[in-house]
Amino acid sequence: MTGASREFLSLLGYVFLEHGQGEKAITVFEALQAIDPKDVATSRRLAFAYLLAGRYADCLRHGDAHMDNFPTDPEIDAVRIARGRALWNLGRQNEARRAAKRTVET
Repeated sequence: MTGASREFLSLLGYVFLEHGQGEKAITVFEALQAIDPKDVATSRRLAFAYLLAGRYADCLRHGDAHMDNFPTDPEIDAVRIARGRALWNLGRQNEARRAAKRTVET
């Protein structure tokens, strides 16, 4: 796949996110992640897509993997916030509060 094709798919996934179509965004970002698992932006967007689609356990699992795989991501706080929202929606409010506190402290 060419760089232009990957860029187009990434933009398409972003448009799906912006229009509240989480499942479609997941399809795009999972495909891009399979092609290039080292793409930090795709990984981050996939976490948001899971959150938007209401797939909170997947968001949490992927967010954890993202933080392990990309600890120096300059936008890692966005993933931490997505994880916190997933925790909250899974009924794990105390963990969500602790996650939010750690995000603010870092």
